[in-house]
Amino acid sequence: MSTESEISGSVVNEGYILECSGFRELRRAVIKEVIRTFRAELPLLQETKLSSMSQSIIRDLWGNSKCLWVSLDVVGTSGGILLCWNSRLYIMKDHFIGTFVSAVLEDRANGSF
Repeated sequence: MSTESEISGSVVNEGYILECSGFRELRRAVIKEVIRTFRAELPLLQETKLSSMSQSIIRDLWGNSKCLWVSLDVVGTSGGILLCWNSRLYIMKDHFIGTFVSAVLEDRANGSF
């Protein structure tokens, strides 16, 4: 087990890219803080390393129950993708989960995709 952890982040095209490695508890705390600080509406997490997603994990990351998600579970020791969205702002019209995750969301305010 590594005793070091590393966190870095940058803003790209009005989005925030966070790179975080190290202790699992630290990563989760940092992800929660970024979601709350930036009021993320559509966070996408790659390399979650989670074998399955649950409502309790989502609620812990998001901070409330106004979140829906699609996820791709980890295969072996790599992968895992989680796409979340604020259910008050977006409606999922369609989705696909295979070797990747794809979701079509409609903006509740103006009906655009």
